[in-house]
Amino acid sequence: MSSLKKSTSVQPPASLDLGLTAAELVAALLGLGVEQRLHLLDSGGARGVDARFLIAGFDPFEVIESYGDELHVWRRGEGAARVERGSLLALLDERLEKYRITPATGSPILPR
Repeated sequence: MSSLKKSTSVQPPASLDLGLTAAELVAALLGLGVEQRLHLLDSGGARGVDARFLIAGFDPFEVIESYGDELHVWRRGEGAARVERGSLLALLDERLEKYRITPATGSPILPR
């Protein structure tokens, strides 16, 4: 058993201030090599000065794109995309449910 004292009052930051402008951060991210498989989720200025978050992900295990009533699903290490047809929201809900995990004890519970 660890002798380290657990502290429930110290939480990791939900966001990180890098001291860069949004333009500098995006330029740095876009300058990464293609092998990093960068994916950005950004408001694109849709919220004006209220826009606060940019989410960057690297080397995803799965990429999902929608075209009409089709989901194209690429998985890391596989060749061509698999195509699923139907209600897009129902298909996405089904996929998310597969990866749902139970929050750890003491973790804040996020709404479903």
